[in-house]
Amino acid sequence: MGLTGPQGPAGPGPEGYINSVTASITLSTSAAAPTTVTTLNLPAGSYLFFGKVAILRTGGSGSSACTLNSGATVLDTLANQASTSGELSVLNGAVTLAATTTVTVRCNTTAGTTMSANNRVLSAYKISTLTVQ
Repeated sequence: MGLTGPQGPAGPGPEGYINSVTASITLSTSAAAPTTVTTLNLPAGSYLFFGKVAILRTGGSGSSACTLNSGATVLDTLANQASTSGELSVLNGAVTLAATTTVTVRCNTTAGTTMSANNRVLSAYKISTLTVQ
């Protein structure tokens, strides 16, 4: 066994990004034009995403739908029958971005229903390797 050499520099640590907004926003009633409730602008790389939106129905009796999007690609979708006491939409996804991309969470509700999104959080964790199975 040879001599021990000097310790090298520390390797790159994990990178994390988060956008957290507590303010309430009213949701669109159009599935074709949903409300963007939170965004992250991310550089190229592989990421794991975790999104959360508290949905509160304030009028009507319809449902809501939220999507996690990487550019135009939908990574996850969740539909809820939100109540006046609230429902939690949780979205997860993973993607490798070739270039800087805006990742969004968008939500809408059905016509005749009024809903708001509160406590909106989108987190991204940059990882070295992404293996989809």
